Amino acid sequence: MASSAVLDAQAIQWDLTDLFSGFDDPKFLAVIESAPQTAEAFAQRYRGRLCTLSGDALAEAFQALEVCLIPLYEASQFVHLQFSIDTANTEIQHWVQTMDELETVVQNHSLFFNLELGTLTEAQCEAVLAESSALTVYAYTLRRIVRNAQYYLTEAEEKIVNLKTINGAQAFENLYNELTASFQFTLTVDGEEKTMNGAQLRALRQHADPAVRNTAMRLFFERYETHAIPLSKSFLAIIKDSVQSCQLRGYASPIDVMNQRNDLPTKVVDNLHAVTQASNTLVQRYYRLKKKILGLDSLSLSDIYAPMPTADAVYSFAQAKTIVLDALADFDADFHAKARRMFDENRIHAPVMPTKQGGAYCSSSTHRVNPYVMLNFLGRSRDVSTMAHELGHAIHAMYTQELPLVQQHAILPLCETASVFCEMIVSERLYAQASSDAERQALLTDKLEDLFATSHRQNMFSQFEQVVHGKLSQGPVATETLCELYTEQLRTMFGDSVTYPDGYRWEWLTIPHFISVPFYVYAYNFGNLLVLGLYQRYRENPAAFMAPFKRLLAMGKSQDPMTICQTVGVDLADPAFWESSVAYIDDLVSQLEALCEPSTQK
Repeated sequence: MASSAVLDAQAIQWDLTDLFSGFDDPKFLAVIESAPQTAEAFAQRYRGRLCTLSGDALAEAFQALEVCLIPLYEASQFVHLQFSIDTANTEIQHWVQTMDELETVVQNHSLFFNLELGTLTEAQCEAVLAESSALTVYAYTLRRIVRNAQYYLTEAEEKIVNLKTINGAQAFENLYNELTASFQFTLTVDGEEKTMNGAQLRALRQHADPAVRNTAMRLFFERYETHAIPLSKSFLAIIKDSVQSCQLRGYASPIDVMNQRNDLPTKVVDNLHAVTQASNTLVQRYYRLKKKILGLDSLSLSDIYAPMPTADAVYSFAQAKTIVLDALADFDADFHAKARRMFDENRIHAPVMPTKQGGAYCSSSTHRVNPYVMLNFLGRSRDVSTMAHELGHAIHAMYTQELPLVQQHAILPLCETASVFCEMIVSERLYAQASSDAERQALLTDKLEDLFATSHRQNMFSQFEQVVHGKLSQGPVATETLCELYTEQLRTMFGDSVTYPDGYRWEWLTIPHFISVPFYVYAYNFGNLLVLGLYQRYRENPAAFMAPFKRLLAMGKSQDPMTICQTVGVDLADPAFWESSVAYIDDLVSQLEALCEPSTQK
């Protein structure tokens, strides 16, 4: 059945013609050709004048900037969608490099925009906003530019940073991505020798045989250890670049760069980290229970995603689609309609392929193009939840399409709001449809493991990042030291509930987010716990919840997260809110303990 589910997904491939028909599409080539000239013309028109413009004229300048960026964003999206499903294709690699260089050129032409506006005083900013209703839609963006001006370098310095990044941090990131995407692994599974990529190999953590799970992860980490020199040098170069940038710009600490980007008070992020770390006892309590359920003398880190003794259900892509759409239809007609469009317009790429990136994502660029979703569908209940999660991102993006380009993409901590919410809806539906305690047990374990992976694991990652960035700010750090620091974080999360195979000391080297966007990961935990709190409010009063919730989604990045969450009556500064989310997870663990009690009694 598993193989038939995989085969069923083979036909689900996206149609990108809403963007471009190919790299030889005249429209695509025209964007590549015209983008630098358009950006240069924009600069010639507005450079040196922004702070003297009337409110209406400044609104026109924002709109002119969007005219420069919209075609470029769409071309970049097209290139990176292609790359994600065929990372070894040299033609696509060429276009990725071309887009990186082109985006830098355009960015350098438009650098003056924020830098000039950043010279406005707060009083001048408020005065120009007061004189123009057309500028009101950009009010939050303009105020942020003025407020964050203290972190800007000069225009000449910013241009140098951008140009050096192409052959510096960006080049190291490209090396990391291309090298790890090339990894192929050979392993005998169920009597058949198979060659697979990293995503397929890591999926064997859900295999029923502990020996297969252990061997798969040993092979996975061995490959990274074998390539530790280029990969760790890439990691260290990128993180050191991030640390130096933080120091040059005057941030108090490396994580403050992301806190400013997310427009969150440091205290709120600190509360999130503290509440989550304090609840690591739930992780440990769960995995002690799982060891009993599986009848193992010890539970290894390679076993933490092992299936329950009763095999988990396997779903075809068509079945998963039906489950997700039916659940969304019961939740809200508009959510359902937006999700259905993703299928009807062929905006999903589902099959696992040899050189395809692992994981899943939703990509959105501009209001002119609906989002696209990439999956690696293997037919597990987790894949059903992942489908719901990524469709939630797509729904969120569709709700923001009326906003200006600079406000369409929600700030990172709120990016996960609709996605996790849709995942919760589908998880509860699967649980309600379960016909036996064994099936409910399997679904609960899947849910808890997803929650721990999204909250506690990402929290551990964020804590590791803070330690590493702090160490690098003091001087060089050896690769072996990074392994030791990561092992310490693993032990903080899991305690004595698991054993630690030696290979896991290299796991930090397998996490792309550490180098692609430092401190991105806490947004996953933020979004996850935010939704757990919101979901409890939804269940208390669905009718009263939906209208404010849709307003929250439609606000995109038009306000700061604190203000946006007040739309649904949430105070993010109150630790009690985060603690209520942790209490929800505690209840799920208790639920599982009650289900498992007969089978775990000695």
